[in-house]
This record gives sequence, C-alpha cells and structure tokens, in this order.
Amino acid sequence: EILFSIGEGLNRRLAQNINSIFGKIVKIDIETKKYTMISMGHRNPQGLYFDKKNNIITSTEHGPDGGDEINIIKLSDNVSNYGWPISSYGNHYQGKINRYKEAGKLDELLKEAPLYKSHSKYSFEEPIKYFTPSIGISEIIKLPEDLNVNLKDFYLVGAMGSNIDEGDKSLHYFKLNQKKNSIEKIDNVLIGERIRDIILSYENDLIIMVLENSPSIGFISIKN
Repeated sequence: EILFSIGEGLNRRLAQNINSIFGKIVKIDIETKKYTMISMGHRNPQGLYFDKKNNIITSTEHGPDGGDEINIIKLSDNVSNYGWPISSYGNHYQGKINRYKEAGKLDELLKEAPLYKSHSKYSFEEPIKYFTPSIGISEIIKLPEDLNVNLKDFYLVGAMGSNIDEGDKSLHYFKLNQKKNSIEKIDNVLIGERIRDIILSYENDLIIMVLENSPSIGFISIKN
C-alpha cells in the first residue's frame, strides 16, 4: 500500500464531505488500485511520512493566513477528522474577506469556514504543533536511530516562506514524547533558502534538500 494526500481542491467544503476524496489522506492498494480513507478535514497537506517502527503517520499541512500544522494521523477503523475548514489556528486572508464583503457574502464565508481557534472543542483532532504566523511548511522526514545517536527519533520539517524571523527558510526539528502524541522538543536551524523538499539518502548518510532561491540542492551529513 502507498499513502497519498489530497488537498481541498477548489471547494473547501469537500474536506468535510466523507463522500469526496478532496481534503483527505488515503491509502491505495497497489494491486487492486482501491483506496481506503485514513483521515479527512485537511486543507493542503504538503508532507507525509510513515514511521513503520511505531506505526505512526505524521503529516504537515499549510494553513491559510497562519496555522500551518504538524499532525499525527491516527490509524483506526474510524476516519480521523482534522477540522478544516471549520477549525484552524490561521485566519482568512484579508483580501478574501474584502472580496466577500464587497459581494455581500461575508456571512456565507464565515458560516462555511468559521476557522474556530480550537479543534477538540468541535470534536476534531488537534495538531501536535501549529505555526502562527505560518512558516510555509513543506516535507517531513524522520532520521533513523542507527545513523546518528545524537539525532535518534528526531523528525525534520522544511520551511519555505520569506521571513527568517518567523522561522522561514529553516529546517525545524522535533522529537515526540514516549506516547507519540505530543512534541517533546522543537527547534530550528537556519538554511537561508526556501526548502521545498527533503529526502534521506541512507546509503550516503545524507539529508538532501531541494532549495528554491538559488535554485540548488543542499546536503547535510548526518554521520556520528
């Protein structure tokens, strides 16, 4: 099976429609080509990682104006719901609010997408981390424990954006607690470029980054 994330498309309401694949994370059976829905209520998932050892899926997701998220996707018989567009720690872009005001449809927008500042209050899954202002969150990977003992169980998250003071153009790294349901430690290191993608080259003990501003490919050695 493979995991596949799908953004909200052009209709945010579909993220809360169980009969639509938009705003969802699914798993696809390679042989039968059939898919099973894993989670819903997503805006724009940018990164996706399956930790086989701990049977955990982590995802990163773009918020609107603020509210980028890191989520632990729960694997169960039920489809976990992450709240978009009802709950978000971001806000509507001011330009969108102005357009809806001019059209006399602001109430319609806020009814469809109120962006409540709580997920759990409305029976949705809370992100384990959210960024307001946004960092332009991108890919997420986990470092294998046998490559560098100092980086055991650390996840890496790329950031795009343009404001370094807000944590953009950086690699963010974090560890999960023992229960794997919250972040134990988080920090970041400045790269100075928009990080579009990250992969781990296990054979070469390297983190490889796709950097947009140069454009270039960056390498970080992770040998002990």
